Amino acid sequence: MKIMFKIMYIKKIFILLFIFFIANNSCAEDYVRLTSPKNGWSSDRIVYIKGETSISVPWLTLVYNGLPFMVPVANGRFERKFVAFRGLNSVYVEIETKNKIYSDSVTFYSDTPAVRLRMILIWDTDGTHIDFWIKEPSGELCKWNHKKTESGGVLDIGTDYPGYGPQIYTHSSPPGGTYQIQVHYYSAYNVPQTLATIYIVLNEGGDNEIIKSYEVLLTKPGLIYNVESLTFDGF
Repeated sequence: MKIMFKIMYIKKIFILLFIFFIANNSCAEDYVRLTSPKNGWSSDRIVYIKGETSISVPWLTLVYNGLPFMVPVANGRFERKFVAFRGLNSVYVEIETKNKIYSDSVTFYSDTPAVRLRMILIWDTDGTHIDFWIKEPSGELCKWNHKKTESGGVLDIGTDYPGYGPQIYTHSSPPGGTYQIQVHYYSAYNVPQTLATIYIVLNEGGDNEIIKSYEVLLTKPGLIYNVESLTFDGF
């Protein structure tokens, strides 16, 4: 009789523990969190933005210094490279699902050299291969197989990601003249069309900072799309 009582007592304990475990996990809050970079100060030119989430989504929204990007999520993790802005940098991530918003943010100060001209290419499909081409006033073409130009233009982040981007071109002392911005739709991987967005940032962080954006719909792989020809005075 005593043995039966002990067995029943142990069973009750296990049942209570099981109920507690289920209740505790069912009440656990979903989350999205940034694990890199950290709040504070950095001297790194290339910033690795990393994070994790408990929410099952194919992508999330990342806002870097006010500019929105799509970032894929795989196995609850996400990661992208960016080029740090000189001064205060803000990173914000957001997932909106079931009428609820989950978010996290960090800020850090960067003492990297100032960039007078920055061009950023992003797009709205995953698995697609797009190349960013920038023809400088001299006629020299900066792209995936020629990432540094004689004048100092650099394709800091090129074909690192098969989908969404970013690809980032920077120039600390860009010469005056006309810059031709092109997008090469290399391969679509059965995606019917892709919307590409190009951000142009002039004199970033200064009182005379200017941000422009352009969109181009990519419908046929293999084509080179002329996005815009921009003429600037000497910087």
